Amino acid sequence: MVRDQVIGTLDYSGIRVATGTMAYNYEALDLEEIKRQTEGNNFNLKIIPSVDGSVALMQLIRYQMTNVKVKWAWRGPAALDIHPCALAPLYKFPVREVIGGVHYLTDLTLPYGEVVYDYLKEFEG
Repeated sequence: MVRDQVIGTLDYSGIRVATGTMAYNYEALDLEEIKRQTEGNNFNLKIIPSVDGSVALMQLIRYQMTNVKVKWAWRGPAALDIHPCALAPLYKFPVREVIGGVHYLTDLTLPYGEVVYDYLKEFEG
């Protein structure tokens, strides 16, 4: 955070790939609603490389947070700046409009997830 805004950056091998900003503590959110959303289904694309750089594991994982205690939650205006990078082609995702941002602080437990889809099994068979 820098004064009145939250700043997030994503770098790949020393190259800035993305910068996101949003207003800090702009409009308070309902803590129970954030708790319900956080406890719902969450998804993660897990990609783990092998020692030769090829993909060793590529799975879509579903998990549900437990023991969620939301301490504070805010929404506000946000902006996103994406930069081209050959090895991190985030710029290829079609972001048409940034409608806002949310930041919140919680205590929670992240349990083990379940594999929804294993992409490498598709190529093995």
